[in-house]
Amino acid sequence: MRKTYFPYYRFCPFCGKELRCDVSRGLRPFCSSCGFVQYLNPTVGVAVVVLDGGRILLGRRSREPFKGCWCIPCGHVEWGEDIREAASREFKEETGLDVDILDVLDVHSNFHRPDGLTVGVWFWGRVVGGR
Repeated sequence: MRKTYFPYYRFCPFCGKELRCDVSRGLRPFCSSCGFVQYLNPTVGVAVVVLDGGRILLGRRSREPFKGCWCIPCGHVEWGEDIREAASREFKEETGLDVDILDVLDVHSNFHRPDGLTVGVWFWGRVVGGR
């Protein structure tokens, strides 16, 4: 098991009482006053891999985290957003290019940011427009 940062709440976001962590109830913090249980789940990330003549399209990150590093165009799925629409939107935001989202290439857990864990869904893509 990988060691990760688990950002616990200290106080209940609903009633303000201090949260407890009782091993007999698992390791999730809970509120003994209103019953709130803090679940911390990873968010969903998407990435689009585009190949062009044996080359792979990469973007250079302009801000933190990982400013200056090269990566596959990627981002997070917004609440209520279809995962394929999110992949297309993120690709356009990152590159200015329109892309058709094709088959799923891979799905895996991302542990490179212990304070922001994601489950990444990687798609194959094909550029269809944009600059």
